[in-house]
Amino acid sequence: MTDLAKRLMHLPAARISLIYFVIAGSWVFLSDQVLSALVQDHATFIKLASIKGVLFVVLMSALLYLERLSADRASQHASDAMRQAEGKYRTIFETAPIGIFRATPDGQYLDASPSFARMLGYTSGQELVGTLDTSPPTVHVQGALQGQNGLTSYERLYQRKDGQLVNARVSVVARGDGQDGPMIIEGFVEDITERTALDHKVSEQQEALHEYAHQLLRSQEDERRRLSRELHDDPLQDLVALSQRVELTRGALERQPDSVRGRLEELQHMARDLITKLRRISNDLRPSVLEDLGIVAAVQYIGDELAHQMPSCTVQCDVNGNEHRLDPDVELTTFRILQQAAYNVRMHASDSTHVRFTLSFDEDFLSAYIQDDGPGFTVADSQELLRHGHLGIAGMQERALLIGGAVNVASLPGAGTTVHLRIPYHDK
Repeated sequence: MTDLAKRLMHLPAARISLIYFVIAGSWVFLSDQVLSALVQDHATFIKLASIKGVLFVVLMSALLYLERLSADRASQHASDAMRQAEGKYRTIFETAPIGIFRATPDGQYLDASPSFARMLGYTSGQELVGTLDTSPPTVHVQGALQGQNGLTSYERLYQRKDGQLVNARVSVVARGDGQDGPMIIEGFVEDITERTALDHKVSEQQEALHEYAHQLLRSQEDERRRLSRELHDDPLQDLVALSQRVELTRGALERQPDSVRGRLEELQHMARDLITKLRRISNDLRPSVLEDLGIVAAVQYIGDELAHQMPSCTVQCDVNGNEHRLDPDVELTTFRILQQAAYNVRMHASDSTHVRFTLSFDEDFLSAYIQDDGPGFTVADSQELLRHGHLGIAGMQERALLIGGAVNVASLPGAGTTVHLRIPYHDK
């Protein structure tokens, strides 16, 4: 059977014509032959031929009715299936979380889902119908119209009704509107503005973390050089001088025993100064006061050191809440952050007349403040600080973040600076 014959067999009119042709031809030819062979009487032949004609009409009517009934049922089933498919499509169209649209190749919207309308700042899809997409057809749409690649996906910017831009992931396909109708574009749109912003933020944070690690390594090397220089220029020189004085005193002890007492007192004074300097360096590296007495005593130690280094400044230390020992990581992080904050005051706000440390033991977290009345500055974000090589504030924020805390810095030029630390803690 040829393709044309197969297509004709699916048409109801063609099937009815074929059935009529086969049955009618067989009926006329066979029935006449049978009657001629069985009936010799002409009158009887005519009577039987009339009855045959009536039976033929009845039979054909019944067959035509059954064929028509079958065609109507098939058409009804097809219509029901079409309505169900249309209903399912409209349900998906109206409730889908992503935007759906149908448009002409030049960008005029024919239909738009509620999600797509909301994405572009409209209250309903009807507001978009008839409007024109402000962007010209892209190469992706042109490729879809030419039958290239089928469903094509790409990213683009949409302009909302209020003028804001929406970054979207679009998938389009071109379809014919009916057998000979024009081509239309069907598209699915996903708003990826937040995802793009998040990816950008993650990328920035990764870059900042890389920069922080680089700066941290350099800072560690600088700190090692500073410590080496401090040990060489101060305690080591004192040790050399002490050794020489001891040697001189031993010689004097043999020649002039009465003059040794004053020299021994001088040596004792030098030894005590050396012990103090080494203890200060040791405390900077690992504060024993923190391990032995806790964070309150350690903060008071930071305040005392700052007052000693800035004699014209009044340093105040306040404690609020029920004082108690905390998790070692919480105490050490708090100490290092306040130590860095005090160092920043000494380096960048040395003309301050009043500095206040406040430590508050709240129910679920430890809160600490350090406030000064120095010159203040314009606060930048941590990424900006890292890019300019300022590790102090960025380092404090990173330390707090590692144990779930946060550091906020408030400052304005001429209005002083406040560093606020907030860390959740676990009792020791």
